[in-house]
Amino acid sequence: MDTFLRALVPPLYMDHIMYRLDKNYALRVSPGVEPCPFMGGRMYRTHANVQTGLESVAQRHLAGEVDRTNLIGLNPLSAGMFPRWGTNLLGVDPAMHKCTRIVGNQLLAGNTSLLEKEVFEFREILRIVDVPEKKQKIKTWWLRTLGRYLGLGDMGSQHALDLLQLQKNFVLKAIFLPSALSDLQTSTIKHFEKWLAYVMQKRNCSELEGQSVMEMLIFAGGLAVSALISTALDMRAHARRDAIDAFIYECARYEPPVGTYTVREKDGTLVFYSLFAALKDPAVWGPDAQHFRVRDLAMYEKFFLGFAEPVVSPTGNKLDDRVCPGKWLTISVLRQCVTLMLDESPTPR
Repeated sequence: MDTFLRALVPPLYMDHIMYRLDKNYALRVSPGVEPCPFMGGRMYRTHANVQTGLESVAQRHLAGEVDRTNLIGLNPLSAGMFPRWGTNLLGVDPAMHKCTRIVGNQLLAGNTSLLEKEVFEFREILRIVDVPEKKQKIKTWWLRTLGRYLGLGDMGSQHALDLLQLQKNFVLKAIFLPSALSDLQTSTIKHFEKWLAYVMQKRNCSELEGQSVMEMLIFAGGLAVSALISTALDMRAHARRDAIDAFIYECARYEPPVGTYTVREKDGTLVFYSLFAALKDPAVWGPDAQHFRVRDLAMYEKFFLGFAEPVVSPTGNKLDDRVCPGKWLTISVLRQCVTLMLDESPTPR
């Protein structure tokens, strides 16, 4: 497969496509080389280097030494999402990141249970035997649920699903029909602009807030949550009522919600910090780092990087952090979902 793709794909995109197709690709690139060459830049993979690098990002960004970007998100959505407020690479600028964090905080404010009205439907999904169907239903269910909480209704959620379908087709078209990418990006932009107008009208908000709501729906609160619910379903045999948070963090360690954190230095060099590789580093997580094993919660509190936790604002203002703005929404929803999974388990744990 690797050889076949290399014969068809330009070198710049090869790392990107393999990274998207193979979750272990970052661990295998240039073994023994740290940092390793990646997409024309360099990638750090050990836990120590990734943590040190992330801890420096916020201060370096404030000093103008680096720009926050996210080239791993390169796909048709990148061309359409955030054309004015963002970087066109899914890495949003500070103003929009702050606004997205505010939207996330608003979702959590006063809600002890975000899933109060959606529990019945989720329980029905849990009873589906076929795993692929179950995962797709979870993604659809959660995007519709989150769309309602964001005040967008089912139509807003359907727009998100339509855009994700465009994203799903990107890798194959990039390989086999590169000439079609321009048309695909044009249709994505048109879809995005139509959706943004809908969000702004529905919420009576500014363009910045409208794009922040969309970012929360698809990325910060959308894809990560549904992906982790699916992981939790696959690994539900490991869940215990007295260790729900540790189980959630292990799901996020095993399948990180933020796979790679990327910055661009002043000279244009791209620097990739692979959270996925850092969270599989045997120097920290032990010889079984590649396997799912629930560890003590204290270990996750000390070493977990899956939401880019070290990228905190040097000013102390949490709204200026560049930590994943959907972190607490993800954990809150996962707690509720895992509790429901345990309730539905044929052998209560």
